Amino acid sequence: MRIHNNKETSHLQQPNHRRHLRKKPLLLSSFLLLITISLTACGGGTQQQSAQLEGPADAVEVYKNSCLACHAADLSGKMGPETNLTTIGDRLTKEQIVTIIKEGKGRMPTQSGRVSDEDAEKVAAWLATKKEQAK
Repeated sequence: MRIHNNKETSHLQQPNHRRHLRKKPLLLSSFLLLITISLTACGGGTQQQSAQLEGPADAVEVYKNSCLACHAADLSGKMGPETNLTTIGDRLTKEQIVTIIKEGKGRMPTQSGRVSDEDAEKVAAWLATKKEQAK
């Protein structure tokens, strides 16, 4: 029985090592693609989409900067039905909306670090007017 040293068997291990190196760029590319998709899942709207918002200019500006990414330019929501704000005034009062902005609720994280109390009040007052149109 012959014992091989590393130099004699290194040629046997080399192809596996090369295959491993070829997998790294693919793995890295896949990871970067996943991160990119995750970060843009509720990405911001375009200028054209932003123009669809109607309301007090200061409230709309806060909405564009802090809310649009997940709630959409037309208030329809991008993260599921619970993010739809088109008729939020039928379900919640201004005070309840302010509380949700400040404290978060469900999947919505608190915005107290991103949105001032004054801006939360402006946005909530505007959103509280969003009710289903009389038919």
